[in-house]
Amino acid sequence: MSSGNDEIFERCLSDRLHSTQSELHKVINSPSLFQKETPELKKARLNRTLKALQSIQGEWEQIQKQKLN
Repeated sequence: MSSGNDEIFERCLSDRLHSTQSELHKVINSPSLFQKETPELKKARLNRTLKALQSIQGEWEQIQKQKLN
């Protein structure tokens, strides 16, 4: 990743994490709104996405710490 793109990446990652968490919250609290996909399938998909994004975020934080040292 080139210099100067760190903040953009962090902002995009943060936005995606928040939107995925929000969507998961909606599925859990209002499953009837999601008729095309069963709430269970949507919840499972969102949980996988959220876990992957959290893994990326953790690795990114590790890289940033290494850069500081």
